[in-house]
Amino acid sequence: TNNAELLYESSNWFNYEIPRETLKTLPWGNLYIGQEQRWFVFRFKGKENEINVKTENPEFSEWKWIKYDSLLENIVPFKKEVYKNVLKEFKKIFK
Repeated sequence: TNNAELLYESSNWFNYEIPRETLKTLPWGNLYIGQEQRWFVFRFKGKENEINVKTENPEFSEWKWIKYDSLLENIVPFKKEVYKNVLKEFKKIFK
């Protein structure tokens, strides 16, 4: 969607590596072993039907709105440290 307003950009880059066991299950194998990311906070200004994760090469199988303080309960274990650090930086935005 283009119906979003940029509120905040992280001051840090965050990275993680995908565990070997997980890499074995991915279609690209060992070609991509992790990511380095810059994070942003946007305010969504559109309608929910504008969000479509069923694309030709989807990164996600589903989406849902959740409160930021329950985010870590919904994240795969190998990304939890990144999310903890992102939430720490963005804490002032969510309060």
